Amino acid sequence: MPGKVHIKGAPAKVNELYERIKEKSPGKSKEYWARVAWQVYCQNVNPDSPSCGPAGKTAQLSGPISSSKMTATARMEVARALRSAAKLLASR
Repeated sequence: MPGKVHIKGAPAKVNELYERIKEKSPGKSKEYWARVAWQVYCQNVNPDSPSCGPAGKTAQLSGPISSSKMTATARMEVARALRSAAKLLASR
């Protein structure tokens, strides 16, 4: 049975990562969960995906992690979530 679609048009793995990140960081926003899910997918799962290129969904849906609009604390939280997600992926 397919998982819930959180990000329409995204690969199933991105939605799976979104769900895991949401469980680990329940107080965060939908934008945060989507951003981290795409970042993990593009850095660790399928970096060659067309969705991960500059014209792909990463840029359209979540923007770059190093966005100047993000505070230093938010960037640290994203980095922490990325490390946690990478550990989850490595354990599979």
